[in-house]
Amino acid sequence: MLEKGATQVEPLFDAFHSSTDLAGAIRDFTLKFVAFITTDEVIAFRRIVYAEGAKSDLGKLFYENGPKRGWIRMASDFARAMDEGRMRRADPWVAVNQFQALCEAGPIQRLLEGYVMVVSEQELAEAAADTFIRAYQVP
Repeated sequence: MLEKGATQVEPLFDAFHSSTDLAGAIRDFTLKFVAFITTDEVIAFRRIVYAEGAKSDLGKLFYENGPKRGWIRMASDFARAMDEGRMRRADPWVAVNQFQALCEAGPIQRLLEGYVMVVSEQELAEAAADTFIRAYQVP
């Protein structure tokens, strides 16, 4: 899963980092990230992490060696955007965590729980991006 993340998710963070259009980058990242985290393979892996994470170091090892790296990088990008006045001033790490939570909102939880088998990636991504952009006053 770390290899899959490196080949499929790291490029999303790279594209976000190199974009000059913050709102567009947020929208593009959100759509591609939601599409990735809703794949059958990622959902199955996350179920394993949730089930085994409390019993072992699996969850910690996965997060520290994978997702955390990208989110730290995005927090740095948010800090720069805040410094440049392109985003409302806030704690960049809190902003990243809120952004991630919006991307993984209720419908993703329903997938993980097995309550639904499919979600509208487009609708979820658009709602997450729109909410974040409005909350952080991204022009």
